[in-house]
Amino acid sequence: TRDINFDAELACVMIRQFGADGRELAADASLGAWRAGETKLVVEAAPAPGVARVVLECRLSGLAGRAEFSGFAFDPEAARLHLPEETRIVAEAGRAPRIEIDGKPFPSLLAHGQNLETSADADASVRDLELPYRQGLRLLSFNAWFDGVTKQDSPANLVRLAEEFPEAYFVVRLWLGPRNAFFTDYPDERAVFDDGAHTATSIGGVHSERLRRYMAAAIRRFALDLRKSPAAARLAGFVPMYYLTGEWQYGDPGSPMGEKPNEYRMAGFDENHRRAFGAWAVQKYGSLDAVNAAWGTRFGSIDDIAVPTAEERRRGDDGNFRDPATQQRVIDFSRFHSDSVAEAIARASQEIGRVFHDRVIVGPFYGYTLEHAWSTTGPQQQAHLALGGVLRSPDVDFHGGPYSYNSDNRAFGKPVDVNAVLDSAALHGKLAFLEEDTYTHVAKSPGDFLAPGEHLKTQTLDETLAVLRRNLGVAIARGYLIYWMGLLEDGRFNLPEIWETYDPVFQWLEGRPQRPAYRPEVALVIDEQSIPLLAEDSRAVTGRWLYELRSILARVDVPLGIYLQSDLDRIPDSVRMLVLATPYRIGEEEREVLRTRWMRDGRTVVFCHLADVFDNDVGKGNPGGITGIDGELIHASLQPVSVVSPGGALGAEAGTLFGDPVDRAAIFWRPKAKLPPLNPYLVVTDPDAL
Repeated sequence: TRDINFDAELACVMIRQFGADGRELAADASLGAWRAGETKLVVEAAPAPGVARVVLECRLSGLAGRAEFSGFAFDPEAARLHLPEETRIVAEAGRAPRIEIDGKPFPSLLAHGQNLETSADADASVRDLELPYRQGLRLLSFNAWFDGVTKQDSPANLVRLAEEFPEAYFVVRLWLGPRNAFFTDYPDERAVFDDGAHTATSIGGVHSERLRRYMAAAIRRFALDLRKSPAAARLAGFVPMYYLTGEWQYGDPGSPMGEKPNEYRMAGFDENHRRAFGAWAVQKYGSLDAVNAAWGTRFGSIDDIAVPTAEERRRGDDGNFRDPATQQRVIDFSRFHSDSVAEAIARASQEIGRVFHDRVIVGPFYGYTLEHAWSTTGPQQQAHLALGGVLRSPDVDFHGGPYSYNSDNRAFGKPVDVNAVLDSAALHGKLAFLEEDTYTHVAKSPGDFLAPGEHLKTQTLDETLAVLRRNLGVAIARGYLIYWMGLLEDGRFNLPEIWETYDPVFQWLEGRPQRPAYRPEVALVIDEQSIPLLAEDSRAVTGRWLYELRSILARVDVPLGIYLQSDLDRIPDSVRMLVLATPYRIGEEEREVLRTRWMRDGRTVVFCHLADVFDNDVGKGNPGGITGIDGELIHASLQPVSVVSPGGALGAEAGTLFGDPVDRAAIFWRPKAKLPPLNPYLVVTDPDAL
């Protein structure tokens, strides 16, 4: 009979291994089309540690009637699969998280080869990795795709790279998507935008059950192919990649960035997304009646629940802010949108860990709240507001991203900004990484291709070395892994002098595998749960209080850490100043931590823009409740702010960095843009307030 677990007309043989406690330890499968009438399937599996029971499953789909499985044979000599040496993240009290491979500490230095699908073999990766390997880096990275998605032969590339770099271990950046033909066969599984269109390159909806099954099966097949070679022993980790730029940005890659910045498309309008949102809402509130009471709606059944329209998501009933009394459905949808992506990351990470018997580390590019704050699409649209959930996943070992493409601070002579909330990772025993993709003076011109950071390209070798040392220093001080990324195959790091200047630092790190934990004195704290209280385009708030505030604090000569508000009870006690960037909603437990741990002993706590205004999403509370400062909440709208680009590079005429009519976040990307009105705002009425 039809088996709904597989696509039409597929046969499957699966070996499932279970421990004594009934937990599934591994699952290896072989798939094949049975249209020819008879199909031979071969499945290979290595015994999982602690295996107590093995189950052989035979499945067939797309058949009305009976099928016969016969001719089973077991060949122990043929099933020669190899496992990686064990790689893990070690987190100890008082020390920065570190990598260990086969029980030995490894410096947190990782170099990546070619980044675009432009080569049919590993030549580009070999060129990009020769110099860092020669200089002593033994952790290298390359891109991979599932069989048939590109012309790349990923298992063959691993074998070749293992031969070229015999002492290296490898982290694989694995694109999880299928071929476009998948969406030709199953068009309803695509992500859909508010105009009913899809991306130019088809991308699957995050709640497509068929796509989930494809990914799980493809990961198992990919792992089996890699494990047939002894080179599999040199696998150290995986970076699962999907959605925009592979960085799990669930937004519209075709968003205009010029004259019409507000005319962008919203994601999340496919039927799978709608159904999942309804189920999520009923689970959160307990019943459909409770959902309707919270949202002020009259949905007759769970199937009637609709996602908010683009207009509803863009609108703030109180200026830039959404009013929970009238917009709770939109607030909930923003949280659901990010939670959905976080769950997809966790599922993929679990599947990768399982097929390699938890002997590799796994982690995504994720958590870009600071960088998304400048965009009209907003942090809510890009779905990176669930980093806390990603860090709590036992199957995720690390996360990170590039340093900011800020049009000011990426430049030579300026401090470095991170684009993600990186310092919470260590509080959860995870490792954070910083992508080093500086556009150096030796990089080839990208032509018409959009090259991030090109407008701030270094001009000389001295400038290049200064910027690279600056970034490496930040990574070392904060305990990050630094991840050199040669974007666009433009040769930006293919210069011996670049790697030679790193040599004394590499030697220093080799002798200090156990670095002390980062002990910042200032903490910038961001609440992922508060940001959905803002309308989609709230750059008037987020551009200043997230994007630019980060830049201001980076210029202050004190150690800075950037954390999630949900980690208030874990932030190091070395912090003397706590800056709450988005404190619009402070839960009761967080209030208690603030009072008992931070608002004492001479520490300074800064509440930025409307502290504790929202009382658990049910309405606006007392603005002075946690601060003790009386204030009046004003709802009259301030005038919109016009942004006029000075043209080209930023200069003094662009205005001050913060607080004047020029939005630095918009200058380069959105010339002549207009910020929405700022509303509401707080007028302090306490005569004793400073």
